[in-house]
Amino acid sequence: MNPPRSPLAEAMQPDPQLNLRPGESEDAYDPILALLDLTRQVTGAASCALCVLGAEVLEVQTRGAAESDPAWDTLLERLHRRALAGYETLVVRRDAFTDPQRSPRTYAAIPLPVAPLDSHRACLALWSAEDFDLHEAAERTLRGLAGMAHSLLQGRRSAERLRLQEARVRTASMAASDWLWETDAQGRVTWLTDNIIRHTGVPAPVELGRDKLGLYQASAGKHADDWAQLCDAFHNRRAFANLVADRQTPQGLITVSISGLPTHDSLNRFKGFRGSSRDITQQVRSQTRMDRTQDLMSLALESFPGAVMITDANGRVLLHNTRWREVVGPALGELIDDPERLTWEEVVRRLTYAGYYPDATGHEEEFITWRLSLASEEPEARELRVRDRWSLTSDKILPDGSVLHLFIDITERKSYELALADSETQLRLSQSRLNVVLQAIPDLLFVLDPDGRFLECPTPGHPMLVRPFLELQGASIVETSPGLVGRQIDAALRALHATGHPQRLEYELTTRDGQLRTFEARLEPMPHEHVLFLTRDLTELRALKRDVALMEGVLEAESSLPLMLVDAQLPERPIIYANPAFERLTGTDRRDTVGSDWRHFVEANPAGLLELEQAMEAGAGAAVIVAVERDGASLLHEWQLSPVRDEHKQVTHFIFVVRDVTERTREAEMLRVSEEIYRSLALAISDGLVVASLDGRIAAINPAACRILGVRHDDVIGQRDPLPFTLMDSQQRTVPRQRLPVHRVLKGEAAVVEETWAVKRPDGQIRWLSLSCHPLRLAPDQPLFSAVATFRDITETRQAAQALK
Repeated sequence: MNPPRSPLAEAMQPDPQLNLRPGESEDAYDPILALLDLTRQVTGAASCALCVLGAEVLEVQTRGAAESDPAWDTLLERLHRRALAGYETLVVRRDAFTDPQRSPRTYAAIPLPVAPLDSHRACLALWSAEDFDLHEAAERTLRGLAGMAHSLLQGRRSAERLRLQEARVRTASMAASDWLWETDAQGRVTWLTDNIIRHTGVPAPVELGRDKLGLYQASAGKHADDWAQLCDAFHNRRAFANLVADRQTPQGLITVSISGLPTHDSLNRFKGFRGSSRDITQQVRSQTRMDRTQDLMSLALESFPGAVMITDANGRVLLHNTRWREVVGPALGELIDDPERLTWEEVVRRLTYAGYYPDATGHEEEFITWRLSLASEEPEARELRVRDRWSLTSDKILPDGSVLHLFIDITERKSYELALADSETQLRLSQSRLNVVLQAIPDLLFVLDPDGRFLECPTPGHPMLVRPFLELQGASIVETSPGLVGRQIDAALRALHATGHPQRLEYELTTRDGQLRTFEARLEPMPHEHVLFLTRDLTELRALKRDVALMEGVLEAESSLPLMLVDAQLPERPIIYANPAFERLTGTDRRDTVGSDWRHFVEANPAGLLELEQAMEAGAGAAVIVAVERDGASLLHEWQLSPVRDEHKQVTHFIFVVRDVTERTREAEMLRVSEEIYRSLALAISDGLVVASLDGRIAAINPAACRILGVRHDDVIGQRDPLPFTLMDSQQRTVPRQRLPVHRVLKGEAAVVEETWAVKRPDGQIRWLSLSCHPLRLAPDQPLFSAVATFRDITETRQAAQALK
């Protein structure tokens, strides 16, 4: 059992880094106490102590007989300090304490090595009431024990430092946002800081032994690629930093940033990873919200109908939308993608000198200075011409010093404003023109008061006035008109005031030129019971009606062409007229035809019906053939469509003229069949056949001719000179063009029959031909319109005949 500590030791405070009492357990004292007991045994001293002095605090660990004398304690402390202050190898003080009342005492001490303990000093001290002998062997042993004491103190110091370091790490980790971890070579967790429970809800012991990667999963969003990098780093034992992954915890899904370094032993063998993890869930959510806000802001900027750009307090362009880029991009060039050089001043300068601001031409620097000065906390919207368009601009300084620049295209609105101003000018001009037009129109206008008296006349000198208007003004129109006419006008005025509806009447009146003319008067109600009296001369219209009646007689005549009239201004385009000739040709009754749909007459030819409808939509003419059955006979009717336009060139009606083309069509069909037969014969015969037009061009050539002449059909059709082949006489001499058989026949000479000619083909071969050429006429007494040449290849026959000779 350990003896009680001396009052001196109880009064001492331990050094914080070299504590002789490192823990609460008494077992922690065993190494030092055993050493002190061993020292007593070797030296025979009654007491032994290990003394440590640090920061002026002396700590003593004693083993041996207990002392209860305060005076002795004081002397002993003084001896310890004296031993610690000196550097003697061994200190022995006999009669260290002499008192007539006490026995003599002996004290000895040996300092421990100083350098490894830094500023601390230590010594091994022993003392006794009896004298003890330190012979040479005992002294060597004592020095060895002192070295052991030094080692024990160093170990204690290292252990204490490690304990303090662990305590600091533990305390710091509990307050930190990161937790530390280690794995073995297989990736299993071998160590964790305790604060992991605060972030994941999982105690550190539960985590030990689990696969590190198995705790995590790939994160979504912009960190999705980090998972592959993390797996690759673990697999290839490489360092990694700030890779993001998700983890399921009792508290829910969290997002973690993971960093790690590979560790190796002294033989450079891989031991595992050591690293840190940090819960960045809130950071990621905040960043996601910020990204979303940024996306919404970008979307808002892109959705804005105008150009938007934001600069910072130094004028650098921070943000802009596509519209702004489209407007200024051509002038800025590569500068638009250089955020360091792209400033508001540079933008204005480049746009100005690129001619974007027509109003700045000739005084560019003054304009730039003015334009840059427009930014304000309460900006005024200004209209600026930008090239050939107008923009409404605003430059607002925001609270942080940045500036919001807005550019809204108001070209359309400005055009409306300019157009409105122009319209007002035109309105004034139009009013002036109206007065001129009213004076020029043939109709005569009056404004009458409620009693029928003349108030005003826009054309007081109108030729239709029977008297000057100054004589009529203020007089009654009824009283100034002849008897019957006056009574008609009076009745119309009464009816207008009674019903409020416009009135119409016709009357005859002798004008100032002495002619009896027919007039139509229209009475229209006006505000304040005034009446607009409009009269026009119908004399020419009546004559026109007579002409129309005459035209109707012509159309109704027995010998007229069959026709019908369709109204183009009504949606269904109904038939509004059909003449008797149309009835006779189609076998219909006009009473049934008028008002019906014209389409049922041509529906037997769907393609023709579509062609006519398309022509109507285009306001054009067309002609189609329709087959009809009538009285057991098959007939062909040609329907020819023609538009009728008014004075404004608008289509108002369509006229259909119908003809019986049965015989004409049959003749044309027979001609077509004849041509097909001719074409078939030309293709079938083995002799060559060439048709030449009057100008000598090849109009047709059959396959046999192409084969004999060694040419392609498309290479000679439509050709005259030069041709790809050469025609020569029987002596193989080149003949002038005008003496060739075709040209002789086309000039009117006699037909050529079975003449021998040589032809040099494009491939160089010489072939011999028996050639005939005849003129072509529609009839014997008609002029020729082409010539046809026929020939056959007699090369082999000619060669055989020459061989026999």
